[in-house]
Amino acid sequence: MRVANKPYRNKVERQSSLLTQDKQMPAAPDLEQSVLGAILIDREAINIVLSITTNVEVFYQEKHKVIFEACIKLKSIDSPIDLRTITTLLRKEGNLEFVGGAYYIDSLTFHIQSAANVEYHFRILMQYWVKRELILLSAETYKQGFDDVFDPLNILSDIQVKLMSLVDNLSAKKAKTVSNLIPDVLKEIELAYKKNKSGVKFTGITTGFHEIDQLTGGWQSGDLIILAARPGMGKTTFILDSITRAAQETSSKIALFSLEMKDTQLVKKQISAASGVTTSQLVRGDLNEEEFKSILRNVSKINSSNIFIDDTAGLSTVALKAKATQLKSKYGLDMIVVDYLQLMESTAKGGNREQEVSQISRHLKLVAKELNVPLVALCQMSRAVEGRITKKPQLSDLRESGSLEQDADVVCFIHRPEYYGITEDSEGNSVIGLAEFIVEKHRNGPTDKIELKFIQKESRFIHWNETEYTVPSDYHPDVMITQKGELDKAF
Repeated sequence: MRVANKPYRNKVERQSSLLTQDKQMPAAPDLEQSVLGAILIDREAINIVLSITTNVEVFYQEKHKVIFEACIKLKSIDSPIDLRTITTLLRKEGNLEFVGGAYYIDSLTFHIQSAANVEYHFRILMQYWVKRELILLSAETYKQGFDDVFDPLNILSDIQVKLMSLVDNLSAKKAKTVSNLIPDVLKEIELAYKKNKSGVKFTGITTGFHEIDQLTGGWQSGDLIILAARPGMGKTTFILDSITRAAQETSSKIALFSLEMKDTQLVKKQISAASGVTTSQLVRGDLNEEEFKSILRNVSKINSSNIFIDDTAGLSTVALKAKATQLKSKYGLDMIVVDYLQLMESTAKGGNREQEVSQISRHLKLVAKELNVPLVALCQMSRAVEGRITKKPQLSDLRESGSLEQDADVVCFIHRPEYYGITEDSEGNSVIGLAEFIVEKHRNGPTDKIELKFIQKESRFIHWNETEYTVPSDYHPDVMITQKGELDKAF
């Protein structure tokens, strides 16, 4: 026989032990009775309530939690929910006496005439539950703050996870009818039509390469884009070149979260690409006067870009969302880049690395969707490609998680034949410097391969037939690049 209040006893003990003041926890027992009474008299009421949450903790009184749990069990087996079925189930589980007997269950319907307000009443209970959770979270944080065992970063991470969960619970969206959605969709179609008519052939954030834009339509808001390659293929160089072009050509505001390279290293790569001076020269200071002047002349190309760089190591998806949300609120944000996914920390405890990467990819997709921006996540590929005769990447090469392919809206690869010692194609044409940008998965469009040229010493990509990249003459930037020092001020 199950002890009636055992599943909830720990929570009650936790409340009483953590709270330092003798105050009644926020609750509304009368509304709890009203909601349970509505479920008993109207078969549709349980559907309304469960569409919001199945969490029994929304009820504060222990007997109400037990009754609500019984309602959920009956619903799961498609059983009617009434006085007879609930009392039978509670008696079978040994909980009928604990909740006050059949009389108390019947009394829940005495003061309710209809279930018309059940959703309104239940959402009030949700608010009280959130208040209780905030009190408990504050008390736990207070206690952990005095204990040297707890790492402050772990405390902050746990707080962020719990707060995000509470926000999600309170702001759960309802399903919409197609008729409700059509006006917004028509606006999007009209915007795309007007852009196309004016000569703009893509609707998202430009990739910086017109052939890729024509294939993908640009990076689309809400999409998770996986850009994968083996180490040394130039994926960081590509994305840095791409966002620099996007920021210059369209004044897009882009957040780059670099978990591998320092912010200053990334800016040196940008300067190298803009000036034609190699990164090794910049590091050593091995410059002649003309090269130094070239740097000064061309640095304005990146100095006015709307790019925010954060090089926090071991960033979690929760921290990333918090930082990106702050940036979007303060500056506006059009795109997020993560370099690279496998270096992110997971909030999942006790799982293997594949489960952790799966959780990370799911959370990144949610961030893209909730902030309504494209999120490009760079990704390492497995070594499986090295063992094949043909070295071209495929979806199965995505490292450590099959969920990456599932969660992503677009999966792209960078492949350089020269990396594997291949200098000519089957027809004898030189492939030195060739970089194939392969769109292997495209949820909303075609897949194909785009040929680019990789100029490693200058840390940049250009189109295969392009000799030089110049900033458009009509570009007039008005926002300075924001580095980490300025970024930190936003938080």
